[in-house]
Amino acid sequence: MTLRGGAQDAAAFLAREPACEADIVLAADVAPWVGALEPLLAGAAHALAPGGLLALSTEEERAGEGGEGASQAPRLSEWVRFVHAQPYVEAAAAAAGFEVVVSRRAAIRYQGAAPVQGRAFVLRRGG
Repeated sequence: MTLRGGAQDAAAFLAREPACEADIVLAADVAPWVGALEPLLAGAAHALAPGGLLALSTEEERAGEGGEGASQAPRLSEWVRFVHAQPYVEAAAAAAGFEVVVSRRAAIRYQGAAPVQGRAFVLRRGG
């Protein structure tokens, strides 16, 4: 399956896929454009077979930016992309039936010549 559209279409695309057939879903540099991850996670849970993997990257807060609580909901950064706190992603993943296999800080892209820090997740669908 290949998505040919905007990141906002990812959840709807996954929900239209046959249930429980995919082995892996890759959502690299999608989360910063969709905000709330619950619809994306629900779509991936629908499309993935039990034990299937979702690889997801998120952008993190920069020093001095943003909110008070580490588990806060996604919010827009100064770069007009959504940032996601690790506890939020992990809680949303668990609620959608995923277990976290990997959660690692990483440079997920470059803004000009500067690396943008984020987190790479690999989530396994229960089942």
